[in-house]
Amino acid sequence: MGHGDLYVMLTDGVTDGMEDEWLKGMLLERAGDSPKELAARLVVAACERGATDDMTAFVLRLEKTR
Repeated sequence: MGHGDLYVMLTDGVTDGMEDEWLKGMLLERAGDSPKELAARLVVAACERGATDDMTAFVLRLEKTR
């Protein structure tokens, strides 16, 4: 674990049994977004892809403060 590493936890409602290429693409494309913004975009994208179950996305970026 190091500075700038991004950790993403999703409930199954976000992926809803779908292939995950869209998820990989979004994480690469939006890696510079704030964790809060990225989590929101993941949930919105899942809704747009037709996911209907309850959804939670948690995104954490490690940052060195010293």
